[in-house]
Amino acid sequence: MEASKVLVLGNENFLALLKNTANYQYVLSKTYNDALNKLRNTHFEIVVILYSQTTSGLLNFAKSLNTQVLLVCNKEIYDQVSYQCKDSGIIVLSYPIKKQLLYEAFQILMSM
Repeated sequence: MEASKVLVLGNENFLALLKNTANYQYVLSKTYNDALNKLRNTHFEIVVILYSQTTSGLLNFAKSLNTQVLLVCNKEIYDQVSYQCKDSGIIVLSYPIKKQLLYEAFQILMSM
């Protein structure tokens, strides 16, 4: 059975954390445009976004996706991001993050 595909919009360190957390087929995108191209060509069960306020339009991008989304942001902006995503179905977590919580978020998203 093939592992579920997960698109990761982030960096190498974040990808390494995810790979050590759950056994899925991860595809890394370092830029918003690269993620868009990959989404046009491949179906992903989950999109994981490492969010920072420096990337404008990323929240709207996350809300527009037709798949399960996990958004991970810095704890200082967690309340603001969580509020902006409250009616979107996006799971928002803050970092630093424990592997167990990340794993449980994946399990929830896969069951939805």
